Amino acid sequence: MNGAHDLGGAMGFGPVEPEPEDVRFHAGWEPLVLALTLAAARPGGWSIDESRHARESLPPPIYLTLTYYEIWLAATEELLVTHGLIGADELDAGRSLRPRADAPAALDADAAARVLATGAPTERDGTGPPRFAPGDRVRARVMHPRGHTRLPATSAAGAGPSRPTAGPTCCPTPARTATASARSRSTPWCSPAPSCGARTPTRPRPSPSTPGSPTLSPPDGPVFDEPWQASAFALAVALQDTGTLDRQEFAETLGAELDTGLAYWDAWLAALEHLLDGLGVADRGSVEERTGAWLRAAVATPHGAPVTLDADPLRS
Repeated sequence: MNGAHDLGGAMGFGPVEPEPEDVRFHAGWEPLVLALTLAAARPGGWSIDESRHARESLPPPIYLTLTYYEIWLAATEELLVTHGLIGADELDAGRSLRPRADAPAALDADAAARVLATGAPTERDGTGPPRFAPGDRVRARVMHPRGHTRLPATSAAGAGPSRPTAGPTCCPTPARTATASARSRSTPWCSPAPSCGARTPTRPRPSPSTPGSPTLSPPDGPVFDEPWQASAFALAVALQDTGTLDRQEFAETLGAELDTGLAYWDAWLAALEHLLDGLGVADRGSVEERTGAWLRAAVATPHGAPVTLDADPLRS
């Protein structure tokens, strides 16, 4: 589950503050977004896995500055455009600009309640006996998938007893979009600690009055103080997704940099530069040379004008 949506054990994002179970929405537009997300899947024809993938594929700087239902709305907008139900120009205009696409008949209230209660089937016929029995000692695989899995990063390489499941279900990991894979998995769920697999409390945030606008100041302070911090975070996540950086090695290097007394995002950048230098991806000399070029360009740029490397007096 590499990505901004999987922050279990990550530092610098504030405490988890559970909300009461009866709190569902924080603004009047949020239940409308929930209804729209569920209703749009009928004419759109996408699966729950594609809907989840659309949410989790939002760039980290965007994902981390949106509230829960803003993320749902952004993903639904993307799916509506991708599946041709609306055009990007219509989304920008906020109204229809051409005849609507053919779609199944709308559900009435009774049918909607029945469909929501039933859901989409995920069960599959098993192709063989389970590989593990409840109580067997198992270890989660260390991997960096680009798609969705049910394995949180904090459980990777962790050992623990397996737990029984309800039976074989579809595996969404190979199917990043469109439909879930019909390949069945009968391996019971495992977790390295009793808390893993439990419901993750949502983090309370005040919702803005206009859906779709970023929430830049959650109660415990902004996630990023400056734009470069979001860029550094997104770069590290992208490099981990491609396998260039090892997640555990990055975490250990970040901890070592923090022990030197650096501020969190300064330590994040230092860890990133240290590892990329060691891998030969971006040697320290090149980084220092580019840093100097930007500093010279900033000094040479008139106040209020955008800073570009072309302003570096030493640039040939």
